[in-house]
Amino acid sequence: GRAAAVSFMRYVVRTCAQGLLGGRPEALIRDEVRAELVNYFRSVQESVLDVAAEHAAFALEIASGIRDALANAGGPEAAEEIARNARRAKAWEHRADELVNAARAQARHSERAQSYRDLIEVADDIVDELEEAAFHLALVPGDGSGEAMFAALRPLAALAVESVQEYLKAVETARTLHRGSPREATQDFLEAIHRIMTLERRSDEIHRAAKALVPSLPGGFGALFGFIECARNLEAATDALMHTALQLRDAVLGELV
Repeated sequence: GRAAAVSFMRYVVRTCAQGLLGGRPEALIRDEVRAELVNYFRSVQESVLDVAAEHAAFALEIASGIRDALANAGGPEAAEEIARNARRAKAWEHRADELVNAARAQARHSERAQSYRDLIEVADDIVDELEEAAFHLALVPGDGSGEAMFAALRPLAALAVESVQEYLKAVETARTLHRGSPREATQDFLEAIHRIMTLERRSDEIHRAAKALVPSLPGGFGALFGFIECARNLEAATDALMHTALQLRDAVLGELV
């Protein structure tokens, strides 16, 4: 970026001028300039990880909204709350898309940061699936006839929330990891990744059980369609979380090695 480039060149001119006037070895000055340049590229990489953390926070907002709407489903204002949550999810999904574009712009100036840009692009599938789940949930009637559907969706939504929480934890930990980081920090990071993998397998099992209920569920085509698609979206979100987490693991371990 222009601002960072100007700042770096000012540092170069100032360091070279002061170093030569002070009689410092040219090799030392070159090393100082090289070290400063590495810091600038490192800062771009960290900036993209900041965007990844913010993007994950939007995914958590959407997943939590679905979980909370399902918890209150069946109440007198359930239908309006579910519809309101779908509108919020759409707004958050739009803001998450803006973060993807911001990550692309930042990573354009740093080859090392491009793997994290790719990570955010993959992570956008999580947000898309969760937003679709919120939309399809609004198709399930909130007048009491959809209670069996809501009951089947609740554990899927809870798993989605837990998976996003673990992913956000992994991203936050990745922001501070570097060569020589405490073993405990690396262990926390890897445990979060493997926790997401475990949750994905549980989500797949619960999704299969939810599909098995379809022949016995009451309701019209619209309600059943909303239930089937919402369940599929929630399971797909946890699947996307697993793939994103594995990509984050590979990127971070690649940096550490």
